Amino acid sequence: MLPASRSHRFAPRSLSRPRLLLLSPNGPLLLSGGRLYTEGTRDILLWVSWDGMGTEWHAHSLSYQHNLGVSPVDLRFSSAVNATTGRATTSYTSLLPLGGGQAAVVYNGETGIFAMTLGVSTTSE
Repeated sequence: MLPASRSHRFAPRSLSRPRLLLLSPNGPLLLSGGRLYTEGTRDILLWVSWDGMGTEWHAHSLSYQHNLGVSPVDLRFSSAVNATTGRATTSYTSLLPLGGGQAAVVYNGETGIFAMTLGVSTTSE
């Protein structure tokens, strides 16, 4: 699972084209999107609500995880993704259930369209 970068009591507002996916009847609930100008970023983000009810959200930077796992370097996000000016991504995402507690998130960057598989535990870690 992605390391949590911050926790929110309520779901973030003003996301660009947010997507929501409940992985099982008991959660977790996933929310993806970006351009969170209220936090000064155009990053693409994934939030996890472990209880499946959306009472508390744990945020994760998809561009950070992308840059950790992508090679060659020219496929990585630039620092423009962490600013409110410039455009390293449209911040549009899609969430797809894969079964077995897994999902895929689809997103774009300056160099193309990407998909990341998420292995989600049924307990908060």
